[in-house]
Order: sequence, then C-alpha cells, then structure tokens
Amino acid sequence: DINKALAILPNDSLVNYHAAIVYIRTAEKFLDLDDLDKAYEFFKKSNFHANKAIATYPDKLNDIYQKVYPFGYLYELHYEVGLNNYEMGWYWKEDKKNKLSKARPYFDAAVNSFTRAIAIAPSQESTDKLYEEYDMNPLMVADIHYWRGEVYQSYLRGAWWKKACPDFKISKKAK
Repeated sequence: DINKALAILPNDSLVNYHAAIVYIRTAEKFLDLDDLDKAYEFFKKSNFHANKAIATYPDKLNDIYQKVYPFGYLYELHYEVGLNNYEMGWYWKEDKKNKLSKARPYFDAAVNSFTRAIAIAPSQESTDKLYEEYDMNPLMVADIHYWRGEVYQSYLRGAWWKKACPDFKISKKAK
C-alpha cells in the first residue's frame, strides 16, 4: 500500500512520513529475526523517506492534518531519523565489529536529529495535557531527551555522563 501511495504522491510529505514509519517497523521485524543486514537496509530506506518528508514539509498544515497532528509531525520526523541513525550506529559498532570508525557518524547524526526534534517539539506540559484530557499519546519531548542521552552514552568515551545526564534528568521528570 505504501508503494502505491508513493507512486501516486512521491513528493508528499505525509506519504513519505508514513513510508518512513513503515520501513522502521519492517526494520524492527528484521532486528527481531537477527537479520541485521536487512534491518540496516530498511533503516536506510526509512531515513530516505523521512528526510524527503522533512524537505517537503509544508509551511502550514491544512485543517485535517492539524486535527490529526496538533503539533505537526516535523519534530517526529527528526526523532525517527535520530532513532534510525542510532540503530545504524549500533549496526556498525557491534554487529560489524567495526568499533567507532563507521559508527560515529551515525551516532553524531542521531544526536543532531534529536537536538533538532527537541528544539521544535511542543512543551512537556502541552503533550501531557493532550494525554490527560483527550487520551492522545503524542511523542513527548522527554522521550526525545531520553534517546539523545542513550546516544551520548553509546559512543562518547570518558565522561559521557556530562552530556547524557541532563537529558536523562529531563526524561525522568516526565510522567
């Protein structure tokens, strides 16, 4: 279905966003099956579509999109790219036994993506309100902080905690 949607609207931001999500879920299935090479390929496909969605993200969401995505989905795209890069970094660091030489650029890209997501994410209070009042489960900025802390912990040598701890503290404060 996603291939049909991409054939019809190849440059649509929302279609590419959903393609990125489909490829992430497919990559996760391959991770579960320990087929790491296939998982890596699907994470790359996901990043391609997520970056295309970021590049074509509209200046203003129409009313329908605004109802489905009250905070937009641009920060979620950056978050997904960060998660993909984190997984691809681990692919090179652990699975291919290449240590940090090939993994570091992916970890750096993950930190950059998470940092962009944090900069444009709605406040924790805003997402908590949606969660409590409308039973919606939006991506919370605390979750993004958690994952950025995980990336720092994964590849920084020495005093990694100096960068990771502030993120972990923010994520712990959230509900």
